[in-house]
Amino acid sequence: MPTYKVTVQRSEWREHVFTEEAASEEDAREQAMNRAGDHDFGDDKVVDSDYEISNVEQLEPEDRLEPLFAAMEAHGNDQGTETQLGDAEEFLREAFERMSPEAQDQFLNSDTVKEFIDRELPDGEEE
Repeated sequence: MPTYKVTVQRSEWREHVFTEEAASEEDAREQAMNRAGDHDFGDDKVVDSDYEISNVEQLEPEDRLEPLFAAMEAHGNDQGTETQLGDAEEFLREAFERMSPEAQDQFLNSDTVKEFIDRELPDGEEE
């Protein structure tokens, strides 16, 4: 199912971006508007008619990782770089576990991974 980035505006200076998995752009718009009603835009009282969608775009698969990277960076900024690295390791392990054995082999045998390991661990030893 495609993923859409939907920007919902409350006013000229208040907006929020929702990431929605939906069958169509119209479904993504509807889902984002429903979520906007639950989102705190900082106003005391807001009604649905106060919201408008200012942008909708379908995300490419690699773009779907950006919110995760931003969240890890924010967590690292709050807690320190080691926390951010721990987050990255945790999510890499999670992704690896979900890969098929063939995909795991392709990843581990890719030039990028092999070159990195050879460069950083020239003796082939783990630290």
